[in-house]
Amino acid sequence: MVEGDILRVKITALTESPAPIPFNYNYALHSAIYGLIEKSSGEYSRYLHDKGFINETVKRRFKLFTFSKLFFTIWIMPVFWVKVIQG
Repeated sequence: MVEGDILRVKITALTESPAPIPFNYNYALHSAIYGLIEKSSGEYSRYLHDKGFINETVKRRFKLFTFSKLFFTIWIMPVFWVKVIQG
């Protein structure tokens, strides 16, 4: 890779049974990615989590993950019942 290049990764996941995904899923997704990296290299996973990318020019640390919206082939909305009471 050359400086300034962007690395994009497409992750496809399948479940054997329905799996609820929280509305604010970014934290869960970050955790899952760090968990996968940890299986390969615990030291690297901890380095990314604790330090991230350090840019000496601007004296900032950056976390390296950003996400687009998740896309699903099947979407099931939960049903919420609301009881309306006059009064």
